[in-house]
Amino acid sequence: MATKFLDADGLKYAVSKIKTLIAAKQNKLTFDSKPTSGSTNPVTSGGVYDAINNGITLSVKPYAWSSTWIEVPTEDMYVGGTEPTAEHTIWLEVSE
Repeated sequence: MATKFLDADGLKYAVSKIKTLIAAKQNKLTFDSKPTSGSTNPVTSGGVYDAINNGITLSVKPYAWSSTWIEVPTEDMYVGGTEPTAEHTIWLEVSE
């Protein structure tokens, strides 16, 4: 089997064709601005960020013996620096 090499003009032509194919494929993609049930489209980075940070709430009790639950958006939550104990496996605090 003989080995074939492209000369400079042939390489430029091949690269040009590859770029054209990539551009044509990219233009056919449709992006969703937020995650959508049943969609097969990719989601934009901002849509993923917003869904995680603004679309989820966490129910917390203000103290252990409370019968009241407070809905807190995840954008207002952070994991505190307190070391977990037998009573508190993870420490969550509401930011002010």
